[in-house]
Amino acid sequence: MNRDQVRGAWLQLRGELRRRWATVTGDEVMLLAATKDIFLGKLRRRTGEARLSVERQLDALILRVELSKRPRSVITLAA
Repeated sequence: MNRDQVRGAWLQLRGELRRRWATVTGDEVMLLAATKDIFLGKLRRRTGEARLSVERQLDALILRVELSKRPRSVITLAA
């Protein structure tokens, strides 16, 4: 297991702890952050890629999904 995989495991654990705390407190923003941490942790563990690389890929994917949900006229104006 390389360094990025170990960090991925830690990020995944931290996300799980945040998720549980967010569920107890009802904090939806923390719950979303926790879910992203868990997913990033799993990606880093499996790929061994650096945090920044994995985060950029995930953010690009989220942006593509959000843009695909918008009406075409909004996408044209935004571009």
